[in-house]
Amino acid sequence: MCKEISDYLKSVPNTWFYRTNSMGYGRRGIPDFIVCYRSFFFTVEVKVGLDKPTPWQERELKGVREAGGATIVAYALDDVSRQIF
Repeated sequence: MCKEISDYLKSVPNTWFYRTNSMGYGRRGIPDFIVCYRSFFFTVEVKVGLDKPTPWQERELKGVREAGGATIVAYALDDVSRQIF
């Protein structure tokens, strides 16, 4: 799913994004994608099946929202594409 989202974000004009990959380093819970689309800042946490964000991920998503950004917990590509268009 991350590859689909990455490919989609690459195809959207005026979009900047970063795919995080801490590999055990950095701060726990950072969302999978950090995105800016036409001054709209949001993060994407990718989940599969019945998975839910961990407490660390919930903490980071809350921090983004408190700072004025938006967050998406994506179970499908449509969860992301609906936010952009």
